[in-house]
Amino acid sequence: MALKWYVSRINKTSLEDSLSNVCKEIEWVVSEDDPAIKENYEAYKLGVVTLNSAKSDSFIPFESLTLDECVLWVKNVLGSSEVTAIETDVNNQISEQKAGTITT
Repeated sequence: MALKWYVSRINKTSLEDSLSNVCKEIEWVVSEDDPAIKENYEAYKLGVVTLNSAKSDSFIPFESLTLDECVLWVKNVLGSSEVTAIETDVNNQISEQKAGTITT
């Protein structure tokens, strides 16, 4: 199954130390990305992570953020074990719907 990580919202602060438009929280969603599966089944997981304080040497302003960068930050905050658990949960939701053990 093909899962996709999305960013549903970014919460930022106008000023932190000497940096402007600092990303503070990212709300994320993981869902099935295969249209053939999504047509019949719905499975997703969502959450929010709080980011560490920005460092001026590696700072990326809000206006320059990309989806890939935000997803990388989310996964780094969650850690590889939690990322695997989230993705497994979404895949299991779909498997259970296909098997008829749960319905939505």
